[in-house]
Amino acid sequence: MIDLGFTEQQKLMQHTIREFLAKECPRELVRDIEDNKRDYSPEMYRKMADLGWLGLLIPEQYGGIGGDWVDGALFYEEAGRALLPGPHWSSAVLGSQAVLTFGNERQREELLPKIAEGEIIITVALAEPEFRCDITELSTTAKAQGGSYLVNGTKIFVTSGHLADRLIVVARMEGGEGKAVSLFLVEPDAPGVAVTPMQTLGGERLSEVVLDNVRVPGDSVLGSIGDGEGIEEVVDKANLMLAAEMLGGAQVALNLAVEYSKQRIAFDKPIGAFQALQHKMANMLVEIECARGIIYYAAWLTSQGRPAAAERAMAQFQAGEAYGFATREATQIFGGVGVMKDADITLHFRRAKMRQLSLAPPEVLRERMLAPLAI
Repeated sequence: MIDLGFTEQQKLMQHTIREFLAKECPRELVRDIEDNKRDYSPEMYRKMADLGWLGLLIPEQYGGIGGDWVDGALFYEEAGRALLPGPHWSSAVLGSQAVLTFGNERQREELLPKIAEGEIIITVALAEPEFRCDITELSTTAKAQGGSYLVNGTKIFVTSGHLADRLIVVARMEGGEGKAVSLFLVEPDAPGVAVTPMQTLGGERLSEVVLDNVRVPGDSVLGSIGDGEGIEEVVDKANLMLAAEMLGGAQVALNLAVEYSKQRIAFDKPIGAFQALQHKMANMLVEIECARGIIYYAAWLTSQGRPAAAERAMAQFQAGEAYGFATREATQIFGGVGVMKDADITLHFRRAKMRQLSLAPPEVLRERMLAPLAI
């Protein structure tokens, strides 16, 4: 294992998170939430708020604990091990960072403490049917009308959209405002808003959000008109946490495979004694450790405020490769048992594919990796 030089406080936090999730988020709960489409456990979410983990990336002045991106990666690696369900990423990471980055002081003071305390869930509505990665392709529009704005468009794959108390809708201005990208705080139950849950392969429901002439007051613009051009970087930083989550899941896939290979007997010996399976597990280990190194390096660079777009792209790409590879190889080691619903590896196999699809496509990530080389 790579020694990443975590502080004693970070090691203690990691241990505390692992113990908490082992107790509060057992596999039985994960399956129950998935089978009954309950999305998450509000009781566990409140406990995480009490422990300060909803405010992990929120500065102390706004009710958080002021952690950095390395702290966030540590939390999400443990969350990935436990298959933590719920709106933590959408609200405590993506939503909070959007408010922190673009909101004015009034909006920060109003929203961030409520996110940290678990009083509200907030998420970003960005992706559209014809757009995923290039913000110039946005078709959702906002038009000034008096002292308010009319917003029209369709958003898809909105994480926790059906649970949110506030939606941060990304739209392009039309008319006299030019074509600047702006962010609007929209209440899901506002007239003209339709939020429909979507069923996903990994068991986590995303949402489609349709906005039909939704009137948004002028003071519900997040920050100022035209401030939203940097939303892609906020999403990219938040996606780094998903990469850390995938790392945790990949590690569990390897652990499950190793343990099973010691217990399963074939030809009078454990199957782990066969070289072919040893090679599979060795290759899994290599992929996982490569992901671990670049994820925490990218998290450290981001915490230092240094340019890290290429490193974050590498981290997301490698995490997707490692999680997908580890779950596929582990499933083969398990054989027929590995595709049974009751096997833990099946949960990770589906989560791996779902998380890969949550990130930018591999070809886009490759382009971002090469950007500093000006190729």
